[in-house]
Amino acid sequence: MSFLVSIDATALTVPEFRIDTQTDWISTRVVQQVQLPPARYAVVQPAGIGPPTPFEVTADGKISFDASSDADASPTGYLRGKGTSTLVVLGHAIFLDARALSDLDVSVYGITDLKPSDTVQKVRLLPAKYSVGQPAGLAPAAPFEVTADGKVTFDASSDADVSPTGYLRGNGTSTLVVLGHAIALDATALADPQFSLYGITDEGPTRVVLHVQLLPARYVIQPPSGVGPETPFLVSAAGKVDYDTSMQANPGLVLGGRLTSTLHLFPASTRSLAWTQAPLAEMLPDLWAALAFQGDQLRAIAVSKPVRHPLAVGPTPQAESSSDPLDGMPAVGAGLRWMTDFGDDGTNDPDSALNVGMALRMPLTDALAAGIDRLLVIGLRSSDGPESSATNLNALLDAHRYTSGLGIAPQDTPTNNTERENAHATVADAEGTYALELGAPLLAPGPMPAPEERRDGHWLAWGLGTTADAFGRIEFADGVDIQSARAALANWTPLADSALLWRLGLGASAGAAAMPEASAMGNLPVLRVGTQPYAILPVTNLRPWATQGGAPDSWAMRLGALTEELRCREAAAATFRASASIAELVSQSGAGCGYIYQSFVKPNEPTGKAVDPDDLLDPSKTAPWHPWTAGASHPAERDAIDALTRRPDVWVGGLAAQRLAAIRAEVSTGLRIGAWGYVEDLLPAGRPTLSTVDVGMTGPIYEPVANKGFVQAPSLTH
Repeated sequence: MSFLVSIDATALTVPEFRIDTQTDWISTRVVQQVQLPPARYAVVQPAGIGPPTPFEVTADGKISFDASSDADASPTGYLRGKGTSTLVVLGHAIFLDARALSDLDVSVYGITDLKPSDTVQKVRLLPAKYSVGQPAGLAPAAPFEVTADGKVTFDASSDADVSPTGYLRGNGTSTLVVLGHAIALDATALADPQFSLYGITDEGPTRVVLHVQLLPARYVIQPPSGVGPETPFLVSAAGKVDYDTSMQANPGLVLGGRLTSTLHLFPASTRSLAWTQAPLAEMLPDLWAALAFQGDQLRAIAVSKPVRHPLAVGPTPQAESSSDPLDGMPAVGAGLRWMTDFGDDGTNDPDSALNVGMALRMPLTDALAAGIDRLLVIGLRSSDGPESSATNLNALLDAHRYTSGLGIAPQDTPTNNTERENAHATVADAEGTYALELGAPLLAPGPMPAPEERRDGHWLAWGLGTTADAFGRIEFADGVDIQSARAALANWTPLADSALLWRLGLGASAGAAAMPEASAMGNLPVLRVGTQPYAILPVTNLRPWATQGGAPDSWAMRLGALTEELRCREAAAATFRASASIAELVSQSGAGCGYIYQSFVKPNEPTGKAVDPDDLLDPSKTAPWHPWTAGASHPAERDAIDALTRRPDVWVGGLAAQRLAAIRAEVSTGLRIGAWGYVEDLLPAGRPTLSTVDVGMTGPIYEPVANKGFVQAPSLTH
């Protein structure tokens, strides 16, 4: 015996269902009439979604189900019609918010059609396990469950509020927020003008890095116009790209960046020579602006044409012949002509410095002919946003890491060869490099640690606006130089006195602690690219600090006055000429080599003695006030003494670092890329004088009137 039962599933979003094996797939768009004998049944959804929703037809032909499912008895119920001949299947109202994804059509897999991710979808779902559907046959991703009480739940490893690699939010609510992972696709090395991510993006240019938000799934790189083999890759649950080189069907393409958040696409063609093209500058400013000052008055502004991107900055082996070669000099290719052709010969050469944006003209007015006190040139790369700039910078540094090498130069790294020790020009041996690449990273993935827990690699990533683990596989990323330097200065400042500290209102007599951001070793680590060290210095303008009110202002005012005084003294300082000997240069190096140590333990009986730095840092000789702690190294404390006695640059840098910390508190990642430089005291050129220095060349050698000679600078190759 069977009964006629009505199934009303019109409230559900799913387009069809069936009753166990009793029916075929039937539509939810109308109320369905089915003959069912007394028994237990379940509403089954398509695409293997489960578990099914149980109900029962009783011996008298009535519908029955658990009281917890009854919407008339429980606020979290999702069925109605108990005790009647009609089963009303309501489901729960669930919201799918995928607006963070990259212009992607999404669905609840097997339940809804694909819809644009730029709007929040409202769906009614039965308690079951689901996943987010993606277009074009891409595998479903982001598994989640709707519980019996109408809440969304998913694994804690996917929860962005719990895990640093999470890509979902809304656990325990009725809204599933789909964030995805930030993935960068770098095809800038390809010759093809365009490529696309199948089903995700339209064809886009290869000359810029493509930034997308993707769910953990398998994806495919398509060649231009879909012609040619496709290239698959995976995005893991942790937000890293992965691929199997044995499964690459495109022999002309090589992938890079495995287990990072950036997928690099390289041409697979083998080069016949090590040198096949000119080196290119990829991240120059969009244009240059020159500002001429007389005193504090801005007198003139000149702006260049847009800078060519990318721009050749070295010769190419295929340089064409010059129609007018210089006397005995090699030919200069068109891409490099901007270095030799200013562009004022009337030919309008498209490769001249003026036309590629690497030169500009400023009319020399009568006022400017009297001299320019300061010529400031600035440039900003505004065509890239902060996040893409950080990603592109990271990709550029990664390229150095895999070629010439990349690392952090720890404090006391020799930068010149001496009789005792060679400069540390390269990273460790090949085995050490393999360990860095294939072993555990020196910095664990995750959010940026608190300042007191950061390693040197964290400080570098923090300053450059990249992710916390961006430099996790470079040499000395796990160092603690910055922490050690901060600790040393914090320990010494309240105990020391000096003329510099008096000027700054610091030290023992003022009872003031050190600025937390101040560091005598620099505020960010020294980056080694190849064999060349690069100091990374935060800078800021002291004037805005001194006029806004608040705690930092007295520092800024004092530092501003002090730096102005030092500039005046600098004008009267001696300069090194070309004839200066190496011994003379080294003897006037900036390293502190001796101090006068005074003790005021007995009132009105100060005692003083000359000490060298090592004696000053020996606790047995300076007890009981020596502030040595485990948080600072010996080199850090030695540099701290210099900062407390004669180095105002440390405190100026501390203010700049304080400003950077304030910015990073609001915007943790991203940066703007630009460049600046200035020259001072420009006058119309005088007649050069004949040089008397023997440089081993024939012919007259002229020396500029204002020649300042040589600059002593470090280099890991000398």
